[in-house]
Amino acid sequence: MKILNSHFRLYLCCLIFLGINQEAYSQTDTVLSPSKWSVGVNFHKGFIIAHRSAMVHLQKNFSTEVELSFLKTVNGSKAWHADYNYPQYGIGYKYFDFGNQEELGQGHSLFGQVIYPMIRRNRLRMGIKVGVGVGYVEKPFHISENYKNLAIGTHVNGFVNAGVRFQFFTNNKFQLNGGIDFAHFSNGSFRKPNLGINLPSLNFGGVYFLGGPNLKQIQTDTPSKRKHEFTATFALAVKEVYPPNGDRYSVNILHIQYHHPLHKKGFIGGGIEGTVDRSLPFQLEEKAHGHSYFSNTIRSGVFGSAGIRMGNWDGYFQMGMYTYNRYKEDGNIYNRLLLRYAFTKKAFASFGLKSHFGKADYFEWGLGIKF
Repeated sequence: MKILNSHFRLYLCCLIFLGINQEAYSQTDTVLSPSKWSVGVNFHKGFIIAHRSAMVHLQKNFSTEVELSFLKTVNGSKAWHADYNYPQYGIGYKYFDFGNQEELGQGHSLFGQVIYPMIRRNRLRMGIKVGVGVGYVEKPFHISENYKNLAIGTHVNGFVNAGVRFQFFTNNKFQLNGGIDFAHFSNGSFRKPNLGINLPSLNFGGVYFLGGPNLKQIQTDTPSKRKHEFTATFALAVKEVYPPNGDRYSVNILHIQYHHPLHKKGFIGGGIEGTVDRSLPFQLEEKAHGHSYFSNTIRSGVFGSAGIRMGNWDGYFQMGMYTYNRYKEDGNIYNRLLLRYAFTKKAFASFGLKSHFGKADYFEWGLGIKF
């Protein structure tokens, strides 16, 4: 199948036509974008990555995605707006044709997203796009009706979208864009199987800006002095172990972390953690003969952590090593992607994905406090 099929070529021609012979867009120091709000549509062509041999048979045709977005460009009224080069944020929706109607069907996702400008010129922009939300897969694994789908075991899943976006203004209201995206569906081992669906894609589309010019505002909040932070987080998770359609087990997690401020946006540090994972004794079986049930459920670890802060939101990547762990099948190294939202100066909510070298262990939801 050709990547640029006839529908895509027609769509491309329509977008170029909209930008021909229109008033050129020009930006001054006081204009951040043609307007604060924008709507866009993008067309994607990609494929499913077979990161396990058990997934090769799922690669039948190229995947197709249609993306709708509704975004707001910040205006400089907050200290972090300028720190991140005046990003866009909002919501997005994607429709997926996975290229395999028999075993995967179609998919949908709804997600929050941010585009961080890395290059900002008069008519040309280049940015990094990050989105997190929920996804739906039409045909998950079923033990009798769809046993060949070893990628995903639930209809509803977590969804992550990241990529590089190039934007070009053709006039004062319309923008052509394109880039490279990566989409990921996973249920965090809530139900097996959960190898995950990973889809890289190329995309092309257009954006229309609504309303009058988005003018740069004078900052209204005073940047606070960045401090060292000690935090404690208590989180919960639920996971299933093989075989599919088996029992689910709860996990309790406690993190104690220290972070040191790094420049205007970043943090670096580390911490210790302890977990009570009630699935481990059932996975150990005879291997842990002679040990108590409680000692088999315990895992402890130390980890390094690096992150950034954007207003009330924090994002972290953590890499850790177990200091106590009786279940050796996952190895002794783990990592975590963590998102936090501070709803007061001292308290925050967190959401994370823990994994072992790309193999998801569980999603975790938590509450924490800053000291």
